[in-house]
Amino acid sequence: MATQQMVKDSIHDAVAEIRATKGVVECAVISRDGTLIGKSLRDEVPASAFAAISATMLASAEAATNLLSIPEPSHLVAYSRDVLLLVMGAGERMLVSATVDKQTDISPVFERLTEIASKMGGEVIL
Repeated sequence: MATQQMVKDSIHDAVAEIRATKGVVECAVISRDGTLIGKSLRDEVPASAFAAISATMLASAEAATNLLSIPEPSHLVAYSRDVLLLVMGAGERMLVSATVDKQTDISPVFERLTEIASKMGGEVIL
């Protein structure tokens, strides 16, 4: 069983990997119920609110697809003028939310974050 320090280290490493991905501006690792687990956000960002809203966004998209009897989305992307907000599941208990510079090709970012999220879902036990 993972110790608390091992879990903290694993989350810290995941945040560092996400943040090191070319084009990622800010990021957070969040529980599916919206609790902030790890982050690399500007100080002025209300991190707990960002976490709760990110989790709600993905949960709402999952609920909408369930109503339509179509497969749940693995991620969602919100487009703004300067950045994209990418929210994706990371196993059954977590998700990743990241802002990505709009000038960046999203495909390699998505692929890398999918790899990290997949690894997190298999390694980190909350």
